[in-house]
Amino acid sequence: MSLFSRRGRRPEPTQRPGSAEPVHVEVYVTADGRAEVAGRPVVAGVGEPLQDAVLDYLHRQVLSHGAPVLANVRDERIGWITPIQVSADGSSRFTAGPVPLPEAVPVPPAASRAPVPLPAPVPAPPAVAEVPEPTPTPAAAVVEEPPAPRPVAPVEPAPVAGPAAVPAPVQEPEPVAIPEPAPELVAAPEPVPAPAPVAPPVPVPPRAAAAAPDLIEGPIERINDAIRRGWIEWAAGHARESAATAAESLGWDDPGVLRLRELNAYVAYVAGDIQRSFHSSLEIARIRSGRQEPLALQSVHNAAAAWAKVTEPVEAIAMGRDLVALWVLAAPTGTDTSHLDAARARIARLEERVAG
Repeated sequence: MSLFSRRGRRPEPTQRPGSAEPVHVEVYVTADGRAEVAGRPVVAGVGEPLQDAVLDYLHRQVLSHGAPVLANVRDERIGWITPIQVSADGSSRFTAGPVPLPEAVPVPPAASRAPVPLPAPVPAPPAVAEVPEPTPTPAAAVVEEPPAPRPVAPVEPAPVAGPAAVPAPVQEPEPVAIPEPAPELVAAPEPVPAPAPVAPPVPVPPRAAAAAPDLIEGPIERINDAIRRGWIEWAAGHARESAATAAESLGWDDPGVLRLRELNAYVAYVAGDIQRSFHSSLEIARIRSGRQEPLALQSVHNAAAAWAKVTEPVEAIAMGRDLVALWVLAAPTGTDTSHLDAARARIARLEERVAG
């Protein structure tokens, strides 16, 4: 669920008469993925994200009361409280910035939990024009600072019931003798061999393609929005949670999940977590290089931008060698090697500094 906001608009429903005053509700999401809205449990359907189940429940509350719903979402999975408003058309938006959950404060049980009124909604900020994301390029020399990299970007098993009663073996039918055809005076035709048995085709399990837009596009939009608003710490936590959730359904090497992971690496870079940014970008580059995807070189450049921020010589040498080895594999034939040569030169200077 990570963030209940920025859902698209639905067809405008018929508004029920009633008070226009917003209805305040509390939403609790536990660390193990259970949700409650105003003390009532909300369960997602098969294959349905928990976020959608909660937003649909809130939307029904809007239609029932004839007024918008202001929800205070306390999500223990990511450690944030997110105030949102759900409107009659099913859309949702921020009413204020997310704040961290207070530590060591136990969540009261549903029976004793009372809704907490929210402060007055904060007007939505003016729309921010989309700005093209900068494309990172590795440092051409040790003294140059590279630009920020461009983000190109277990569910517990159900308990097994006890052994069921073994059915009695089915008695095979007695073979039926086939009568021989009566002989004829004419020459018998050559027997036709029976066709070889053909194995039935193996069914291919379908990929969860229908859930991809909710698992990939929604989180990417929310993370980018949080970055524009300056909520870097929240964006980093949401990026990690979203990538893990999408990978459970689609796999860690799915192209959409790779976009989320690359955005995760970019947020880590902006947040100053250089090690995680470098290793995440390098892992994505390995996967794409193994598939010979053109985006592999872009992932290498993102890793190079993070590597340029590493100042400890011994650590930078080890990371640089891994980077250069993959860079050689990912660069297509005829690619400009000036950045690669600059990376090699930096490693040489670092080795001279360590040697003394």
